[in-house]
Amino acid sequence: MFDLTNKVAAVTGASRGIGKAIALGLAEAGADVVLLGPDADGMRGVADQVRDRGRRALVVELDIRDVPAIEPAFAYAARELGPVQILVNNAGVNRTEPAVEVSQETWDRLFDVNLRGAFFCSTAAAKGMLDQGAGKIINIASDAGAKGYAEHAVYGATKGGLIQLTRDLAVEWGPSNIQVNAVAPGATWTDMTTPAMQDPATAASILARGVSTRITNPEEIAAAVVYLASREADQVMGHVLAVDGGSGAQ
Repeated sequence: MFDLTNKVAAVTGASRGIGKAIALGLAEAGADVVLLGPDADGMRGVADQVRDRGRRALVVELDIRDVPAIEPAFAYAARELGPVQILVNNAGVNRTEPAVEVSQETWDRLFDVNLRGAFFCSTAAAKGMLDQGAGKIINIASDAGAKGYAEHAVYGATKGGLIQLTRDLAVEWGPSNIQVNAVAPGATWTDMTTPAMQDPATAASILARGVSTRITNPEEIAAAVVYLASREADQVMGHVLAVDGGSGAQ
């Protein structure tokens, strides 16, 4: 089960954290991996780890805020490894601050990466998937896209939009055998969350959001992605799989 042997998977924001864990999880399941993002040095290190698992890897330097560069990046990946059959829209940025202090620059940056970039990566990959008559797209959303958190207004809006985009694309492309789903992590160990979790008061506040007594590991997000990328999830469409330590249950 969950065998992805010889599939070509693309992961955005793949240099570290959740994106790195997803890339390695897909490789362990048998997929060749295209790593997309602006941190070429970081992605080269991940690519080496993909190859250590016996799979091919390709590093493609791409800032997904640059929409005209997205289609050429996917075309290059198709020439080098083959058409992308699995896309994971993982790239994301956040800035927590009171809503009254949010600048237009912050608003635009979060929407450009978290939502607009994900949409145009999806359409670029879907063109090849439609030709092949099959494909998987997995969006990395957040529990903040379904619940309200103070000082998360812009981030929550982008992730809520990504959840709705998941449903809309699932309806549009599902009849063509392209399954579009999302994974919604709660608080997860990353370079971004580690400093916060080192403060006892902040850590207690974050853990209180869920039922679990610990924060989620990136590999647990990757496991959910591997399932949704597999043929065992062919009948799962437009679903948001929460890996949130129970925050959505409260």
